[in-house]
Amino acid sequence: MSQTLLVYKEEKKLVPKVMSFYISKLQHFRIEVLNFSLLLTIILLVILHLALANSIAITDYGAKSARKNADNLQVEIRNLNLELTKTRGMSFLKEMSSTLNLVTNDFIQYIQSLPDIVALNQ
Repeated sequence: MSQTLLVYKEEKKLVPKVMSFYISKLQHFRIEVLNFSLLLTIILLVILHLALANSIAITDYGAKSARKNADNLQVEIRNLNLELTKTRGMSFLKEMSSTLNLVTNDFIQYIQSLPDIVALNQ
């Protein structure tokens, strides 16, 4: 137990000695050197901040472009589904008319309007 207290007391004495050593070393530096090191540290922190901000901006740009590509793909899928539906509808009409022995009309066109698709018989 006494050895533990002795070590603790020595450690307690060691910390102020180390601190006083560094303080004495800092006192030998001239103020110009300290100002220069402080200025250099600030410049490095600003450069680090700019690099991090640039990285965040690039990541955000990538996310926005991916979102835009996904929206374009959804529009393209919707257009392809409309075209597929139109083709299936025309082939279905031709199939059913031939199955029922009806007179086929080869001039069936689809008029696309904004709300829906309407068949026009000419």
